[in-house]
This record gives sequence, C-alpha cells and structure tokens, in this order.
Amino acid sequence: MTSLWLVDPATLAPLVDRKRRKIGHKPLIDLIGLKAAIKSGEIGDDDVVVATRDCAKDLAKFPWTMRNLLDCLGCLKPFQSKGFHDFKGSEWCEGSDCRWYPCDAYVIRYDEGQRCRSGNGLEIYLKFSLTKHGELELIMISCHV
Repeated sequence: MTSLWLVDPATLAPLVDRKRRKIGHKPLIDLIGLKAAIKSGEIGDDDVVVATRDCAKDLAKFPWTMRNLLDCLGCLKPFQSKGFHDFKGSEWCEGSDCRWYPCDAYVIRYDEGQRCRSGNGLEIYLKFSLTKHGELELIMISCHV
C-alpha cells in the first residue's frame, strides 16, 4: 500500500510557535486515496483513532458512530487550485496525548440523516491526520459544527 501522504511529514518544519500552527494552503493528505480506502473498506471503523477529548465529546453530541464519520469524510470535495472544494488549510494540531499532528482541515455542509452533501445541512468542520508512515489509520483531531 502506498502512503496517503502527499507531503512526507518528516520534511515538514517543526512547530516552534503555537500561535503559528499553519503549515500551508495545499493538502498534506491524498483525500481521493483516503476516500477510496474508506469506500473499499480498507479503512473501517476500527481504523479511526479519536485523538482529542473535544472530538470525542463532539462525536457523542451528534451522536455519530465511526461509520457516520467515515460517510461524512467520504463526501468531502478534494482540493482544486481552481474550482469548488472543501479544503480549508493544513496546520499542526495537538492531540490529548500532547503530541502534535500535521492535519488537513475541511468544512462541508452535510445532511446527517441522508448521509450526503446538502446546502441545507449542518456545516461540519473536520480535521484529521494519518500515522507518520501513512498506515491506514485515520487520526481524528476535530469534528464539530
């Protein structure tokens, strides 16, 4: 399995100032590959790690299962230099384990009942990472309205 990283995390400049967490304006993670791995079942419920207490609380508020979360991720529009996409930027994010993760952030209007994009749906903010070596394990940092 090839890595889902578009940028090798080992090449990223380390975080030196918590106020300057932005990494860039292009994705770090191959969203198309991630969506394919979710659709094929290579990434399933057991491959999602909720890395912050806030994310766990927010998922419980919806209330969502990991399958609901993966369905939402599967509806994200990948980055395009011209045109519509859901990507909002990449940044360093701290997990509850005090480790810092390079993450991609996306925002989608999502109808959780129909499990699809919807202009009338809730605006869901998702922030996620992968293991350093790109194994098929999704690290969820944030998922909230």
